[in-house]
Amino acid sequence: MRRSILFVITLLIVTAAFAGCSMITSPLESSGSADALSLAPVAPEATHFSLPPGFTTAEIEVSSAAKDYTFGVIGCYMFNTETASFGFRVYQSELDYYTHYLQSAGYNFDGFNGWEWVSEGQYYAASFVSLNDVTLRCIHTPITYTVTFVDGISGDTIQTMTASYGSSVTAPSARDYSADGLVFTGWEGGSFESVTRNATLYSTYAPARYINVKLPDDTTVRLAVAEGTVLEDVSAPDFEGKTFKEWQTLDGDTIDAANTVILFDATYAAEYSGFELPQWASTLLIVLGSLAGAAIIITIAVKIFRKKVR
Repeated sequence: MRRSILFVITLLIVTAAFAGCSMITSPLESSGSADALSLAPVAPEATHFSLPPGFTTAEIEVSSAAKDYTFGVIGCYMFNTETASFGFRVYQSELDYYTHYLQSAGYNFDGFNGWEWVSEGQYYAASFVSLNDVTLRCIHTPITYTVTFVDGISGDTIQTMTASYGSSVTAPSARDYSADGLVFTGWEGGSFESVTRNATLYSTYAPARYINVKLPDDTTVRLAVAEGTVLEDVSAPDFEGKTFKEWQTLDGDTIDAANTVILFDATYAAEYSGFELPQWASTLLIVLGSLAGAAIIITIAVKIFRKKVR
């Protein structure tokens, strides 16, 4: 009986121990991801690099203009009595712990401003008069990308341009295929307004549809637009400096331009408003109108006053 009781107690203890172990989580599991542990840089111990004789460890600040960060790494220094300056070293083995901070999307990391790379020793070296002046300022240069514009019909290269990360280029003029009944609709295959990679863009075309636009003076202008274009997106011809108002049928009825898709050749009338005054002219008219109104009121008031005096 006692043996049975001891066996049950032992079994319960072992089960509880396994349950306790299963509840222990690693730092990675508790944080959710490895990236969560590296959000804030922590300077490793000086043992990560070999400290030369006569050198003393020191924490050195790292900063960058390409992206917003500042953190500290461990370097070492020795005072030179002949030059009255501090000779500093920051080892690559130390910086390897912070590689993800030194990189910046769209930029190459090209070392530190004012520091010399000593390849055989694998460290950056520099001299400073004061310990307070020691900072590693990262040098980042934008990566240059190639943007190639290609004719989407013939496959010929129209123009090749280069652009640094995040900058833009001006697209060249696409070839005119209007004689073949086609209208240029844009460039596809990448962005040329904010370049972030090498890209090849192809000119695209759509079947041409023609709009005969009747102007207020009864003249007609022919416009070529891509099939499927919404009438609202069609620019009306200029007419005597007036402002385009709306599209109408030849009978004078207003057309719902936002819901009219050009699938066939069509004829519309363009309605324009009166001449548009410059902003300064509109302001001047308002001021003059106000002064004229005030003058009329004053004149009426003076006449009433004179009648009462008599």
